[in-house]
Amino acid sequence: MADTAFRNLPQLARRQLLAAVSLGAAGLPVLAQSSGTAPDDALAAAVAATHRSAANRARDRWRHPLETLRFFGLNASQSVVEIAPGAGWYTEILAPWLRDRGRLVAAHYSQSDPSEYRRRS
Repeated sequence: MADTAFRNLPQLARRQLLAAVSLGAAGLPVLAQSSGTAPDDALAAAVAATHRSAANRARDRWRHPLETLRFFGLNASQSVVEIAPGAGWYTEILAPWLRDRGRLVAAHYSQSDPSEYRRRS
């Protein structure tokens, strides 16, 4: 069925689809190579830090913070914007890690006035 759907596409659309898939696949070796690098010791220390709440540390098992932050390619000298930080699970990790060389910006809306959030959206 997928083969039939592909054949029914106009020739230009088929070429564009093949080009998009090819370009996407071209980045796979880079992703595979970057996943084998050694973790940032300071980031690993921030994830394991005792200042983090016990409830948030318990969630690490499912959320994999070290792997997730490494996947995004963050480094300690960047400015990072945390959108809608909620209860601060990432904030507990990012704030101490970025404190010396980077910057953390918590972008959130006022919970007391949701109309302001909707107006700015």
